[in-house]
Amino acid sequence: PSTAGGVGLLSEGVQETQPPAPREFDVHIVDADAAKAANRFMHIANTAPGGKEGARPLVEAASFLSRLAALPSGVRHLSEHLADLDVSVRTRAAFDWPGHMGAVLEFDRNVGVGDNRPALMECLDRSSRLFANYHEATPFAHKLASLVATVATSKKRSVAIVFTNALYLRLAERFLVGYGQYPEGATYDSLHERIHLLSAPHLEDHLEELQGSTLVFAGLN
Repeated sequence: PSTAGGVGLLSEGVQETQPPAPREFDVHIVDADAAKAANRFMHIANTAPGGKEGARPLVEAASFLSRLAALPSGVRHLSEHLADLDVSVRTRAAFDWPGHMGAVLEFDRNVGVGDNRPALMECLDRSSRLFANYHEATPFAHKLASLVATVATSKKRSVAIVFTNALYLRLAERFLVGYGQYPEGATYDSLHERIHLLSAPHLEDHLEELQGSTLVFAGLN
């Protein structure tokens, strides 16, 4: 007899699938500053003429900040990647902060946000400072590197980092290769055999070879 999914009786010789064993997850939340700025943009957009639909530049600016905060690298690594010939115009536009800032300023001139204008200008200024501060690495990237660095403390450990998409995987690899703060003078080249970088859609295909590895999900899709 099988109690899983109300199957009832199984064929002779077939074993019932066992439920997954309980697991504990350590969750690290980073970059509250970017989250506050993004939420502020959304709040102003909700109160603007036409609401969020009418204030698309503000919504897009908030989305940009969310993408920026999730970068497993610095803005410098992102700029280097965007300069590649095979990167789409859409991807370049999505990560173009001056473009988003210009669209918000144009919306302010043509439509306006009323009494929220000082808050909007302050939010733009804060976002620009974050963009500048993240040139070498985002808080997300620093946290990711610190988790990877734990591998260097034991030659018997390995880590599998799962990214939400292939773009973030490539950016993380650029960042981790040049990261200079691994303990005991270690380098990425000396650790790379124990560091597995995967995108979420390909995780299941590699589960067998990752037995015993620590799984780090870099962001949630």
